[in-house]
Amino acid sequence: MGVMSYGTEDYRFDDRVLAHLQTVIGIQLRRRESFILGWTDASTGLRQSVWVDTGIPIRFSFHDDGNHVLNRHWVSELIDGSRRPAGLVLGEEPKDVPAEDAPHAHAKSETAARAPRPASAPYVRTSAVYSV
Repeated sequence: MGVMSYGTEDYRFDDRVLAHLQTVIGIQLRRRESFILGWTDASTGLRQSVWVDTGIPIRFSFHDDGNHVLNRHWVSELIDGSRRPAGLVLGEEPKDVPAEDAPHAHAKSETAARAPRPASAPYVRTSAVYSV
C-alpha cells in the first residue's frame, strides 16, 4: 500500500491505483485545474473526498518500486472524471483494457536491454511533491 500525503493528512491506496492517481493529479495540477477527488476507504468503508488544488502540497510514496505500466484507458477516464461537477470518483480499474494498454503488450519493451529512457518519455516517480 502506498500513501498520498495531502496537506497534513495521509491516505492509503494500492500502489497501482496510486500510480494512476499520481499521473492524473500531476496532469491536472500542471494545467492548474483543481477538482474534487472522492473514494471509499477500503479499511473503514467511509466515503472520503478532498479538494485537489495547486496550493496544497501533495506527496506520493510507494511501497513497491513504483514502476507500473499505466492503463492509458483508465488514466483517460480518470481525467474525464476530474472535470465532472461531482469530481473524480475513484473506482475499480476497468477490466476491458484495449490491447495496446494491456500489461503484456509492453512486456517486450520493458524487458528489452533496459535502454535509457529518452528525456521526453513519460514515467511514474516513486515520490513527488506538487506545490505552487
